[in-house]
Amino acid sequence: MDIFQDQITNSIIECYVKAAHTIFDSWYSLSGNIPSCSDISELVLDEAIYQYQQIYEKTDLDFLISLFSNIEEEYLEEIISDRIVQQNSAFNLYKYASKSERSDFKWRMSNLYYIINRRSENVKFIPSVPQQILLDNLHNKMIILKSRQMGITTFFTLLGLDQCIFNSFFKYALITQGKIESVEAFQKILFAFSMLPPQIHDLVNRINDSKDTVALSNGSSAKVSVSTRSGTVNFLHVSEYAVTDYKSPKKCEEIDTGALPSVAKDQIVVIESTNKGHQGRFYDKVITSISYNTKIKLTQLDYKLFFFPWFIESDYCDDSGCILTDNEIKYKLKIEAYHNLKLRDNQWNWYFKTYRTQKDKMFEEFPSTPEEPFTMSVEGAFYVEEMTLALEQNRIGQFKYNPKLPVYFGWDLGMNDLTVIITGQYDMIEDKWYIIDCFSGQDKGYEYYVKYLVDRPYNFRGCKNLLPHDIAVREQSTGEGRILKLFNTTVIDSKNRHTKLSNLIQVPRIPNKVSEIGIMRQEFSKFHIDENNCGALILALRNYRRVHYKDKQIYADEALHDIHSHYCDAFAQLVRGKNLTNVFNPADIKKITPYH
Repeated sequence: MDIFQDQITNSIIECYVKAAHTIFDSWYSLSGNIPSCSDISELVLDEAIYQYQQIYEKTDLDFLISLFSNIEEEYLEEIISDRIVQQNSAFNLYKYASKSERSDFKWRMSNLYYIINRRSENVKFIPSVPQQILLDNLHNKMIILKSRQMGITTFFTLLGLDQCIFNSFFKYALITQGKIESVEAFQKILFAFSMLPPQIHDLVNRINDSKDTVALSNGSSAKVSVSTRSGTVNFLHVSEYAVTDYKSPKKCEEIDTGALPSVAKDQIVVIESTNKGHQGRFYDKVITSISYNTKIKLTQLDYKLFFFPWFIESDYCDDSGCILTDNEIKYKLKIEAYHNLKLRDNQWNWYFKTYRTQKDKMFEEFPSTPEEPFTMSVEGAFYVEEMTLALEQNRIGQFKYNPKLPVYFGWDLGMNDLTVIITGQYDMIEDKWYIIDCFSGQDKGYEYYVKYLVDRPYNFRGCKNLLPHDIAVREQSTGEGRILKLFNTTVIDSKNRHTKLSNLIQVPRIPNKVSEIGIMRQEFSKFHIDENNCGALILALRNYRRVHYKDKQIYADEALHDIHSHYCDAFAQLVRGKNLTNVFNPADIKKITPYH
């Protein structure tokens, strides 16, 4: 009964808050003055009862009056007073803001908007740490891997609304994972707009609202739905993309083939999600972004990756004590070394207490590193034991470039697919491999990859570019062999010199892919992999697996061709080709092993 009564009370208070907003705006619009509490208290009561009637379809007026009279008068005055104080604050803040401040979206995002927070409180929106990071580092294409409850969806919802208000004919579209999430997001937009200073409402009004779209008088609109199939938008925001892909792959395919291509390259696309599973469209996008994001200057077509670990959220802490196990201490030291920082004890208290109930779900919902959400064990994976042993022996860690060792580049060249380059150094004396870099791209010309390599701070004397057997195939459009085209590709390096790759070597084909995997297993104890620059490769090695036939419920002795296979194939070229000396010479073009 108490719970039921609390629900009724919360509904009444919600109606009072909305009524206070409505009456305040109407009073100011008609009189041009900010009202006092006594001016509008009775009007707010009438409006609140009306709103309750509309929402809950109650027609007994005497019952409603008695219901609303149970709320303490002082509390109701507080609701109205809070609204007046907020509007006074927003009114004066906007009134006395300079022209440059009003035109600065960063200033507006930090000063003008109100939200309902996680504690159901009506508060001014002040960017949190992750929200401020986004505000200071926006890119027109963004992919965001996040922990739960970071306020990322709220941030971009407000940013979309802001752009609609202060730009004419601007179209913002939010795609959510489901109808409930769409309704909640739509209410956030309506609430934030209602709380804006009256001066802004004088400039831009809401017109012709529908159930999923806020239409403004300046021609702009903000739409929230579970899909977007028609028209072009200036700002496409996809929330919980991984969850959508996990629950409804066809819907995610519609987003990729319909919604995303409709956004011009200089407009805004945001894809944000917690992770769900160890494969899928979000997974592929994140892995690709991990491999290149910190290594090249991003263009308008490249997605900028943001990762927000759990400890960036200030609420995730617990001041009560927590005795850590040996494994927990080991994990703590590993994460602090990875990020080169020391977390507070109360943060670790929260993490391990939560982990003890959430178990492996923590890695998806509250990850500590960008690779962690994807590290769940995979049935049928080839390198499970080898990767477990490498981790136990600290062969996945910090391994940087050594100028005394030669550099090798293992390639997997995609024609209509992903291209991957793995960089390694082999120490002949210690018989050890040091894998120091992993880079990938899609739908890029050879210049893109050659430019990346020649700008690395390596000593290229004695280097080898180890290429797959299908490098001999000819391009359909020109008839030119791929290896000759790569050989002739010239770029301007960081020292303004015309440069091209040297020592191109074709690695012979192994007919049976499982045989190649056997060779890699024999060599695995020699591998030392840098976890900072090779995150995508580490994920691929953990997830590279056999083909699974669902009808027979068996795993075949053949490798599944997916995003992981590209990284593992490039890695195999690196390892198998280190002793080869058959350097490509254009004069020997007829001697190159043909690709069948």
